Amino acid sequence: MVYLTKEELSKLKDKEFGILLFYATGCKYCEISKPLFEEASQNFPQIGFYAIEFNEGKEYYEKFAETVEDVTFQEIKNDNGESEFVAVPNLNEDGTVKMTKKYSFPSFYVHHLKASNPENEYGFIGGWDGATQKDLETVIM
Repeated sequence: MVYLTKEELSKLKDKEFGILLFYATGCKYCEISKPLFEEASQNFPQIGFYAIEFNEGKEYYEKFAETVEDVTFQEIKNDNGESEFVAVPNLNEDGTVKMTKKYSFPSFYVHHLKASNPENEYGFIGGWDGATQKDLETVIM
């Protein structure tokens, strides 16, 4: 596994196939996934395995992160007096629902050189959130 800086991220453009891990410092699930990712990189040396810390590669992550409704969770009591949490959309001044990027870590993105084009310079062809060996094996196999 190769750890990248923002400046080094452009190396992906020249690689035929690879998997990029976005991780966040202090993220418990990221700490679980990094050794699994490292092990997969040793088991499949023909695949490029790259990792970049979220704050270092944020502008690239946001190109591919899912856009979702911006919500606040509010506690309410149901008919039995038990607490439940509901998602309440946050609104813009004009009454429309605010949208935001979904940040979920760890996040993996698959790159293929043949998918590169002016709108997708890195050739990202898909991604997933997860931290298990099964997640990695599903993509690699």
